[in-house]
Amino acid sequence: MDKREKANNIYLMAIIFVGLIGLGIGSTLAMFNTLATIDNPITFNSSLTSTNLLTETIEVTVPAGEEKDVDVIISNTYSDSLNYAVWYTPSSNDLEVGSESSNNSYGPVGLLPSSGDFILTVELRNNSASSMAITIGVSSSGDNVVTPSGVTNVPSISLS
Repeated sequence: MDKREKANNIYLMAIIFVGLIGLGIGSTLAMFNTLATIDNPITFNSSLTSTNLLTETIEVTVPAGEEKDVDVIISNTYSDSLNYAVWYTPSSNDLEVGSESSNNSYGPVGLLPSSGDFILTVELRNNSASSMAITIGVSSSGDNVVTPSGVTNVPSISLS
């Protein structure tokens, strides 16, 4: 092999080496610069366990101009059917509220048989210029459900 062929081989190996280093650095930077968005849904589990009046709540903050969905898992672990109502507070002209049920037999207000369960997705849309703290609650009873003063029942219409 003459000197010219050796020089070409060294030159070629140098180009391959620099290329591999560049590829390694580029893929490392790509790995650390990738933006991933994870949409964490909010889930609220309410187990109806008694015929006495029972209320469970969760507070959700909805940023200005945004929407949030809250999955309310309602399950009756009591031996008899129970009445329930899903409600929210505060009520505002800048807040739109809707719901979708995983089972068309059940909505935001109704009677749930023993061992029955479903998921009610409460949809919140904040049309104001500031964040809003919303309390979502589930009240149940063996008789008529009495909701706290000043609350509004979640409507059974979808915002979608």
